Amino acid sequence: MSNLAETIEQQNAVIRIQSEVIDELFILLLQHITAEEADRLPAIEKINTAAKLREKIPGAEPYE
Repeated sequence: MSNLAETIEQQNAVIRIQSEVIDELFILLLQHITAEEADRLPAIEKINTAAKLREKIPGAEPYE
C-alpha cells in the first residue's frame, strides 16, 4: 500500500511543478499582451473550467 501512496505523492509533486511552470509562463505572456487579449485566449477558459472542477473536490486546497 505504501507504493501506491508514494506514487500518488510523486504524481501530486509533478502536477504541482507543472502548475508552477504554467503560472510563470502566463506571467511572462501577460507582459507582452493586453488584458483584453488574454481574456480571449482559449487557455484561460480551460484554466477557469479546471478551477471550477477543483472547487468541487472535497479537501482540495488552492495552490500557494
